[in-house]
Amino acid sequence: MPRWIGRCLAAATACAGFAVAAIPAAQACTRVLYTAADQTVIAGRSMDWHTDNSPSLWAMPRGMARDGATGPGSIRWTSRYGSLVVSMYNIATVDGINEKGLVANTLYLAESNYGSPERKPTLSIAAWAQYVLDNYATVKEAVAQLRREPFRIVAPVLPDGEPAQGHLSISDPSGDSAIFEYVNGKLVIHHGKAYTV
Repeated sequence: MPRWIGRCLAAATACAGFAVAAIPAAQACTRVLYTAADQTVIAGRSMDWHTDNSPSLWAMPRGMARDGATGPGSIRWTSRYGSLVVSMYNIATVDGINEKGLVANTLYLAESNYGSPERKPTLSIAAWAQYVLDNYATVKEAVAQLRREPFRIVAPVLPDGEPAQGHLSISDPSGDSAIFEYVNGKLVIHHGKAYTV
């Protein structure tokens, strides 16, 4: 191999190494749905967070009185369904499944902008997934109700100092799926079986 090619390769390798070293720690998550041959739907997710977020597994009973964890203007409800959830920092439900098979995953989305409450009840992003698991049996039911925006999301700063920015994906045993995100203060809903990632 000519000497100049070797030098170029060495320089390119060094530049690539410096570029990779300059990339900040990952803050991303991925949710994937898989439908097996027997039509069983499996939801999986990654939690690519740059620090330990102290995950815990919680069992939430039906009939539990709840609020949106935002103070006096919080939305209030009583859970219709029991659920098994994973919490983040022991305060936020980030993943879970309810007794009807509805799955909720809160995923990082840096572009999130929830807008102002506009005199609506408020719900902490930490309770968004739990609200859905507590109240809905199917994706179709959740989309129909959440499209009406019965609350506004409030996003506090996380214990690690990062802003709480995320969107919510849900799926059910039929393979139906929806993703809820707030962009420029507006709720955007992507709904259908095509949304598997």
